[in-house]
Amino acid sequence: MKSYAAVFIALLSLAIPAQDSSGRTVTGCIVDERRLPVSGVVVRLLGPRGHLEALTGADGRFEIDARAIPLDDLLTCAVHAVHRGRAARSGLTRHPNAVPLPGIPLDVGRLPLLVAHRVTVRVQDLGRPAAGARVDLEVVGVSCARHGVRIADAQGRVVFEGVRTGEAPQTLRLAAARKGRVAIAMRKRVLLEDVTLDLELVPGRALHLVVVDAKSHAPIRGATIVAHSTNGGPRSYVSRPVDGIAPTDAAGATRLVRPASSAMLMINADAPGYGQVAVKVAKTANEHTIPLDRLRPVTFPLIPSARLPSLGTPARIVSRQLGTERVLPHRASIGKSGLVVRGLKPPLRGALAVIGDGRVAPLTDLYSDRTPAPIAFHEPRRLEVIVHDPDGAPCAGRRVNATGAGNRLWWASTDAAGRVVFDGLPPGRYRVKCGGDGVPY
Repeated sequence: MKSYAAVFIALLSLAIPAQDSSGRTVTGCIVDERRLPVSGVVVRLLGPRGHLEALTGADGRFEIDARAIPLDDLLTCAVHAVHRGRAARSGLTRHPNAVPLPGIPLDVGRLPLLVAHRVTVRVQDLGRPAAGARVDLEVVGVSCARHGVRIADAQGRVVFEGVRTGEAPQTLRLAAARKGRVAIAMRKRVLLEDVTLDLELVPGRALHLVVVDAKSHAPIRGATIVAHSTNGGPRSYVSRPVDGIAPTDAAGATRLVRPASSAMLMINADAPGYGQVAVKVAKTANEHTIPLDRLRPVTFPLIPSARLPSLGTPARIVSRQLGTERVLPHRASIGKSGLVVRGLKPPLRGALAVIGDGRVAPLTDLYSDRTPAPIAFHEPRRLEVIVHDPDGAPCAGRRVNATGAGNRLWWASTDAAGRVVFDGLPPGRYRVKCGGDGVPY
């Protein structure tokens, strides 16, 4: 007989409590092919600048304190576990319009250990082992299949354990760099078995980039750069380090290193207070200047109501992601035409405007080619959901979706007591769905 989780809902008025980012954790459960928990498994949270570790307990569950990882980096992390030739992996993905709530751990649910393989990469430079080379491996077309940067040993070898390639031969993308010499390679139709691959470092071509203000031509410090080759897909470039390009310095400058034979590059530049831009750079170029335009203020019209905020009322713009709340670096206040927000760049998803009396206004999704939709400030509401099985036992780690007017979606995962709380909701009716661990939404 098919069982369904029972959901109890309570809706009441409550002010938004102060949030503490110290509650940001990543949790989950490692299970075998029979869905039984596996203890003693080392679980790593892989990020662009390193990783954090935790060990599963007797119930197979793990908890990783992610306070050390900046929120923007956390959004790109993946959970990876290897145990006796098998591996489990999951990215910290989220619905594009979702608003995960403060105080709720990010739970990736049950991750099964599946058959995995070992990929050994041997890096050489002029026929000799390239000790200390930085090597990056990615399985093309497989979700969450980037395995991070490793350092080659004295024999120039790097071993990637727990590489899951799916049920068919896959393409592996490799990148390596050391002392200005680089290597980029695609190995197609790699069989589902342990494999050893060779890379030979070649001279690299340095590309110097300068990011400036489009109007004043003043250098922009702290601009971020993402580059990819037009014929090799994302990340088919080598920079300093392999998996990232340093932000621009006080002179607005940074650089990346690519093979001298690489094709045209697509460069994406972004900086606080400026709009994002994408430019093409010829394969023969040694330097390139990228101009950025300053962001213009964005006005959200106010829906007429009996309690319109007074002119000049300041507002905070907050974002709720992965179990924490942070104040965005935007200046906002009530103007004659509505809520005026400065320094805001599209797309905008899952943000709230909060004024001094505690009222909140969910900001509608903002795109560069659309006019912002009207908003309204309201007293914050709370929606509490408790999930349990037919026997009354709490269901932890279940994803709960709450959909309100305009199909606006909030979601979070239940805690150990099967409970999840949505704060700061607009008043109205909500459609609540729960799923996970074999139970449909």
